[in-house]
Amino acid sequence: MKTNTIILIAVAISGLFSCIKHEIIPAPTPSVTLKSQFKGYIDGSSTLTEFNEGVGGYTCLTNNSVLLQTTAIYYSSISSTSAPTTSASIRIGLGTLSWNGAATPSLTEFNTFFNSNIIPPYTNGAVNGFEIQYTTAAGAVYTSKASGTTSTATTTTNFQDKTFSNISQESDATGDYSKFVCNFNCYVYWASGTPAPANKDSLKIQSGLFKGWFKK
Repeated sequence: MKTNTIILIAVAISGLFSCIKHEIIPAPTPSVTLKSQFKGYIDGSSTLTEFNEGVGGYTCLTNNSVLLQTTAIYYSSISSTSAPTTSASIRIGLGTLSWNGAATPSLTEFNTFFNSNIIPPYTNGAVNGFEIQYTTAAGAVYTSKASGTTSTATTTTNFQDKTFSNISQESDATGDYSKFVCNFNCYVYWASGTPAPANKDSLKIQSGLFKGWFKK
């Protein structure tokens, strides 16, 4: 009788454990943290101009200009989405990424391009190089130019340097990103918008820092 009781208890315990359902924990979902910032001294001012992610509606926006279906120039801009027509903004462009066959470059091609363009040359329109576009709060648009450009206010663009650093590629459900920090100094030249003041068709940007990303 005692033996039968022990057997019944063992069977009951075995049945209890067999009914326990093991919780399946899903794999963590990748999430990319995106924070942008620009700061620099504009036109000789001793006051630092600064745009920070989430302050005054400022955020980083990206796009690319596809040329001939298999080449592209990538743009990253920091601007205010809450006051886009009355706030200053800045945009950088980097090109030209070329690829073969597919509608878009592979992730390897995307990463290789940005990692191999640490110190790109200043070029017009960022074709095979680098360009900065600065828009004043009044709506005047100024862009950098290839070396050798002259203007009323400046006769040389030797004051041109730039370096990309902290390049890292991250991906999540929203896309593939190449995050970076770009330090630069340069002249930018009036291109459109509110007329430039007399004898003031260029601005000098000093100690510029652009922290943002490009999106594949």
